[in-house]
Amino acid sequence: VYLIAFGFVFFQVVTTGRPGPAGLYQLNYNYTLPLTPVMAGFITSALLTVLYRAQTAFLRHQPLRRLLKLYGRYSLGCYFIHAMVLYYVNIAATAYLAWLPLLLQLALTFTACSLLSLGIISTVDRLQLPGRQYLIGKLAARQ
Repeated sequence: VYLIAFGFVFFQVVTTGRPGPAGLYQLNYNYTLPLTPVMAGFITSALLTVLYRAQTAFLRHQPLRRLLKLYGRYSLGCYFIHAMVLYYVNIAATAYLAWLPLLLQLALTFTACSLLSLGIISTVDRLQLPGRQYLIGKLAARQ
């Protein structure tokens, strides 16, 4: 279903485009607004596809399973701290990664922010700092 929906949306974006002022072809992204019935179906099928792929990967790969369980354990703390971490990661990315394409900068910034947030929160928990339950929430005992 996802591939059919993707093909249909991609076809509509390309065929409803027009030549721009510089002679280049401009795609019509107005078709992909999220409130259209086609996009609701596409987004739903995309989410179901990602869910299925994640579940099958989760069952097959032990390191991925451990990493996702770790993120699940500390997800509240990662959520609380990620804005501060993202602020500093953006400063570093602007200073050192400006020569990279924007999408690669975004991917690296996302990865660094996620890993640093997880590292800080897991360190706070392992050091058993006072008041950590307010930052990371009440955690179940380790298994």
